[in-house]
Parts: sequence; structure tokens; C-alpha cells
Amino acid sequence: MLARVLSFVALGAALASCGLDLAGLEDTPETGTGDSGVDASLGDDVIVGGNDAQGIDSTMPDSGPKDGGGDGPTSCSPACKNQTCVNGHCTGMCAPGQETCMGQQPQTCSPTGTWQASGATCPYACVAGSCKGTCVPGDKQCNGQQPQKCDASGAWQNNGAACPNVCTAGMCTGACTPGATQCSNNGEETCNSSGQWGSPQPCQYVCTGGACGGVCLPGAVQCSGDGVETCNANGQWGTAVACMNQTCVSGVCTGMCAQGQTNPVPCGNCGTDTETCGPTGTWVAGTCANMGVCAPSTMQTCNTYGSQTCSQTCAWGACSCPNPSVCTPNATQCAALNQPQVCNACGQWQNATACVLGQVCSNGACTCTTGSCNAGCCSGNTCNAGNQDNACGSGGNACDDCTTNGETCSALLPKQCVCTGCLNGTTCLPGSSDTACGNNGAACADCADAGKTCNKIGNTCN
Repeated sequence: MLARVLSFVALGAALASCGLDLAGLEDTPETGTGDSGVDASLGDDVIVGGNDAQGIDSTMPDSGPKDGGGDGPTSCSPACKNQTCVNGHCTGMCAPGQETCMGQQPQTCSPTGTWQASGATCPYACVAGSCKGTCVPGDKQCNGQQPQKCDASGAWQNNGAACPNVCTAGMCTGACTPGATQCSNNGEETCNSSGQWGSPQPCQYVCTGGACGGVCLPGAVQCSGDGVETCNANGQWGTAVACMNQTCVSGVCTGMCAQGQTNPVPCGNCGTDTETCGPTGTWVAGTCANMGVCAPSTMQTCNTYGSQTCSQTCAWGACSCPNPSVCTPNATQCAALNQPQVCNACGQWQNATACVLGQVCSNGACTCTTGSCNAGCCSGNTCNAGNQDNACGSGGNACDDCTTNGETCSALLPKQCVCTGCLNGTTCLPGSSDTACGNNGAACADCADAGKTCNKIGNTCN
């Protein structure tokens, strides 16, 4: 114990020589008047202990009077945690030599247990009292399409999955990948650097697979040789469909023939014209070749009364008239046996239609006369039997039409129209009615007017 007291006194004296009286020591023993605090001599306060950090006396039994001061300890027990031991007490907020950060400012613990700024503010991160990292914690950036965020140590870390379209300021944005293209109403849209679709640019032909392409407008037609090609939905010409016996004009089969075809047709007088199919599918005439000297069936005079006819091969036939002529063309005469004759174009007599029974040839024509038709009647130049109601008569007289007046042709000779009923003026009535009664061509009687009836037997009024 004495050794501890002597050691403390020695420490106090040493500090006092430096102007520090941490132990409350002064030159005047026991009195405690020199320092208003702690005695320097070994009076009553020989025991170091108690709570004497502020110069409060701690006495042992039999100690002398108190001097209002006290002797402080030189260490802390138990040891201070994150504080500084001052006069045997743990004080402050840190242990000397500790380092920490106040925001971006490095700090070091002072001997009195307070934090003091140490060096300049960190440009990025302050970690455990030292400047670290390459970025400010919390900042965001893009590494290509990968969003990143600065961690607490000032290091960039991937923040989520890579962006499908655009990474901007550490965040995924945009509706498309820059440079990508798509089709919109036959126009091509391009994704800009912000990941937004631009205005569609119209395609000349067709937009397919996100880009303008093709060589034609879908549905358009064109000619390929003598076939029609149709543009498909991808803007490409399809396989040509051949025109059948027609010509392709402006993408349509038209006309009546295919280009290059030929067609021989008759022309002129038995000639041949070889037609060629033109560019519009119509036949184009050529030159008539190999013609004859005349047109088939035409005629020409070959001598005084004769003629010759052009054959079907367009050559003149033999002359129709022998020489010499014996009559004037179209003249008529009657030959033997009542045979009518006419002079033809060659001046030769030719038999006409022969006369039949009841006719006679007169001036080169058959006619009906009383002498040739004595058993019937003549109807023009024709001899009828004369026993028909509409051709009644005999002796070669002109035929009567009995039906005109309601008469009939008599069954006895001479054939003539008779009225078997009664005559109402010139009209023959049956003569069996009450208002027209009578027979044998007598005038009709009106039985009803006399209050009588016509007797059907004898056709008389009774």
C-alpha cells in the first residue's frame, strides 16, 4: 500500500512540475490551501480509491482532517468501451485512435474522447474513417443495358436485370430497342435512341418483317412473256399464268390470239391472206396471195347471147351459148303437143313447164279455155273439176264460189251454184227457221210473223 502511495505522489509531483495538478498536489502539506484542490503530501489521503476524480477526499480510518481535495485514479476498471478514460472515469463518445465517418467526412477520436475531423471530405464514400470507392453511395448509372447502383462502400453493383430496351440514368426506360424497326400501316418505324418508336416512313411497295421491301405493290399485275404475273402479299411477283389463245396486255389476257400466232384466211378471188397476231391480241392482215381471175359464181358474156360462170376455184367456165342463135332471148312459143317454149340467153329454144289436162298452149304459155276444160271450170290458167262449193262450174267457164252467198255446187250437170234453202235477198239461208222458211231458192217466209212455225219437212209455214 505504501508503495502505491509513493508512486502516486511521484506522478503528481512530476505533473505539477509541468503545471498540471491532476492529482491535486501542492507545496503545502495537509492544508489544502495552496491549490484549492488536492494535497501534495501524504497526510490523511494516502489511499487512492473511491470516486476521487474531481479531487474528492477518500480517507482511510484514522485519517486526518479532510482538506477539501482528493487524490484521483490513473486508470479505469473495468476498461472503457468506445469511451476515453480520464482521471479514472470513462468519458466522451469514443476511444482515442478510433476512426469513423460523419457523412463523407473522416473523423478520428481525440485524447479527450471527442470526434475530430480528419483530413478532407471524401469525394465518394467514407468507410470506417477512410475514403473509399469510385462512386457516391446511392448514385445510379448504366453499364450498357445493365442498371447499376453505388453501394455503401462506393462500389458499383448491378441493380436488377439488364434492360430489354434502353437503360437511362440507371433505370430501364423506352418501349423498344434503339435501332429496331417494325411495320405500321405499310410504313417502317425506327426506334430512336430514347427507346421510342418514330413516325412511320411510307414504304414504296410493302413493309414486311419490320422493314420496307418487295419489288411491287401487292395485287398489282404485269405481263411476263404471254403470261400474267400477280404481286403477292410480300411484294414479290408470283409465277406467270399463261394466257390461252390470248395476248397479255398491261397485265390482262385480252384479244383473240396469242402473239406470234398466224391464221390463213381466204381473200380476194380464191386468194389466201396469212394474218399475224398483233401486240394487242388482234389479227393483223397481211397480203392477199394466189388470187384467181374472177369471183366464184359471177358471170360474164362470152358471145352474142352466151355467158360463162366463174367456178369455185375462181376460174372462168365454158361459154354457155352454142352458135348460132335461133331466137331472141325471153321470146316464147308453143311447140308441138301444146309444149310452151322460151328463148334462153343463148338464143336457143328451151321447153318450159308442159301444159296439163284442161290447159292449152297459147303464145308460149299454158292457159285454161272452154275447149280445153269442158268438163270443169277455169280458175285462172288452171282447170278445176268444178264440183267444189268454192270452185263450181263447167264448160270451161270461170269457176264460181258458191259459199259466198251460202249456196252449194249442184251435183248434176251443168255444175252451178244452187240454193236448196230460201233466199233472203241474194243470200241463201237454210230455210228451216220460223223467221226464214222456204226451199229451192224461193224467197224466205217469216212464219213467226204470221203466227205459224216452219215445218222442217218441206220447209213450209204451217
